[in-house]
Amino acid sequence: MRAIPKNIRRQVDQTVEAIQSSLLQRSASELENIIGAPAATSASSSERPSSKKKQKPSVACNNFLEHDGIRPCDSELSVGTKIKRECLKKYPRYKTLDDQGKALVALGANSILDLTNPNSAHQELFSSQEWKDLSHQFRPMFENNTALLEENNSSLREIEK
Repeated sequence: MRAIPKNIRRQVDQTVEAIQSSLLQRSASELENIIGAPAATSASSSERPSSKKKQKPSVACNNFLEHDGIRPCDSELSVGTKIKRECLKKYPRYKTLDDQGKALVALGANSILDLTNPNSAHQELFSSQEWKDLSHQFRPMFENNTALLEENNSSLREIEK
């Protein structure tokens, strides 16, 4: 397998970081509405919506249900519910989380499961058989993205503008 050139790896890392940041910003208000915690990305408290009565974070986390219908190994909870609940538990501590914790919150806030990283923080949310089933059901479309990135490098630059 060919090594990924450093400049392409750097571009990918920067793009992933930008996407994670964008996902977190978009979902901060939604999370605040669910658990009543201040949005980690808000500039001031005046930006936060004053709305209905807030639940305690632990109650909101345990009651939250996604309706994605993906239940590996006939799990009681759906994939979306598991990752969103974990996101809601970690969100109030977002600024103190390590990179994997922040990725889990950013992706989980949008009900995105990361199957691309063999050491994904999401893996701990599932039994080994559930993870194996998910990984098999949602296999990558491309085994080696380096060639794809090289072919589309100019297009990616245009998109990033």
